[in-house]
Amino acid sequence: MTALLLTLVLLAALALGPQRDDLRLRELHHGYYGALLAGLALLGGWSWLYWLGVAVLADDAWQHGVQRWLRRPWYRSPGHQLYGFFYRRWAWLRRLNERIE
Repeated sequence: MTALLLTLVLLAALALGPQRDDLRLRELHHGYYGALLAGLALLGGWSWLYWLGVAVLADDAWQHGVQRWLRRPWYRSPGHQLYGFFYRRWAWLRRLNERIE
């Protein structure tokens, strides 16, 4: 239920803008990874993975909520910054994003 609620908050924040002019629902957001982790965890019965997914979802929902409702399009959440750190260093992660997008 927590993951579902956070997914709805994230999608509402993404869909309602204003954020970046070029923001799109179909581009990859780290919250989507969180939703995937939470869904896989429910199927496999792994509570630790579920809560990791919820944390990632909450981070992305927070980021886009701040961008949308506080009108701070430049804001990057701690999870987004951590993801960017690894994205710049891991070629496999960049390739995965390119394939998904």
